[in-house]
Amino acid sequence: PDQEYAKLCGFIETVAEGGVVTDFQVHARIAVLQKSFSPADNRSVPPLRYDFIRRLTQDYPQLTFSLNGGIETLSQAKIELEQCPTLQGVMIGRAWAANPWS
Repeated sequence: PDQEYAKLCGFIETVAEGGVVTDFQVHARIAVLQKSFSPADNRSVPPLRYDFIRRLTQDYPQLTFSLNGGIETLSQAKIELEQCPTLQGVMIGRAWAANPWS
C-alpha cells in the first residue's frame, strides 16, 4: 500500500507542479490494466482506498481533493465529509445516475 500511495503522490505532485492544477477529483480504487480484468471487475475487485484520499488532504493542504468511488447515497457522502472535514467534496456517480430520485 505504501508504494501505491507513493505513486499516487508522485502523480499529484507532477500534475500540481506550477500551480495550474490545484483541485483533484480522486477515485478511491486503483485501475488494474490487464486484459483479464474487465471494466466491471475494476469497479468492484480492487479495494476502495478512502484512506489514501484522506492522507492526500493532510499531506497536500495547499491542494483540494474530492473523493470519488463507491459512494452510493447522500448519507454515505455526509459520513465521509464528517470523517474528513478537509475533503472538498464527495462525488456520487453511477448510483446517482441509475437512481437519481432516491
